[in-house]
Amino acid sequence: MFKIGKNINPPSFFTMVKFSITNIVATILSIFIIGNFSCTSLKTTANEEPTTSPPPQNEQEANAKYTLMFTQDIKAKFLTTDKLQHSYLVTQEDELLKIDKEGKTLYTYSNFEWGNISHVDATNPFNILLYYGDFQTVVILDRTLNPTHIFDLFQTNAPIIQAIGMSDDQNVWIYDEANFRLKKINTEGEIIFDSNDLSLNFSADISPTFLLESDGLVFLVEENKTVHIFDNFAKFRQVAPYKITDGRLQTVDGLYVYLGQEGIYTINPLLGESQAKILVLPKNTTEILSAEIQQTHLFVLLKDKFNIYTFEKK
Repeated sequence: MFKIGKNINPPSFFTMVKFSITNIVATILSIFIIGNFSCTSLKTTANEEPTTSPPPQNEQEANAKYTLMFTQDIKAKFLTTDKLQHSYLVTQEDELLKIDKEGKTLYTYSNFEWGNISHVDATNPFNILLYYGDFQTVVILDRTLNPTHIFDLFQTNAPIIQAIGMSDDQNVWIYDEANFRLKKINTEGEIIFDSNDLSLNFSADISPTFLLESDGLVFLVEENKTVHIFDNFAKFRQVAPYKITDGRLQTVDGLYVYLGQEGIYTINPLLGESQAKILVLPKNTTEILSAEIQQTHLFVLLKDKFNIYTFEKK
């Protein structure tokens, strides 16, 4: 029953029905609109990109299955490799060994009159550079480790040279620490390119211990792991926005790689981006002195052992 006021007439039966129908229709429309809005909101949320950033690449491990193909008890002080999967070891007695991927020693070279072997560059397996720092003597070897060129660096007027390497055109790069210059010389010791005085570029003297040319760029790596980048005309470009843990760079199939604390890493040489761990080292390899990869082979020099592995990425 409606409670009727003094001056209010009671609603008719048709008015009551009309009022009820209007309320029902309004309720149905409200439910439909709200439901449709909710579904749309859910759909939009589901299609949105996640706001959480993906983990950095250097946290994404690339696992591999290893097979130990060769091991040798040896105390060597230097390891490098070439693109034909040969490895080169410098023994404690300063003998250079060239070893194939199965572990067979193919050739050896030694010359004790020039003292200790300071560096080996085998980026070109047909022109291998040996540097005897005590006597500033460079020896270029062919693929059988027979000398093809021998010359000293005294005529370059560079009394202190620690960083040296082959150029892509089979000449030689050196860094002259006393005169703060990067120099490109031929196999007669004659200067081809000479940078400006680099002391004008840096607030402190640089003392690089490693040098590599690849893809038209020359990398000087200091003992503190800082990387200085030049073009192949000895013109300074930039200081790299990263440091190399091992102090050495390697190029493999167009990638720049280096040995890190837990594995082999790749890096963009100019930007320092995409620092990704591409290969985790075998867990039984402790006290690693050096490690390099070539195709499907991993070469590891330990304190008193040399191992060659094949690997298959999982």
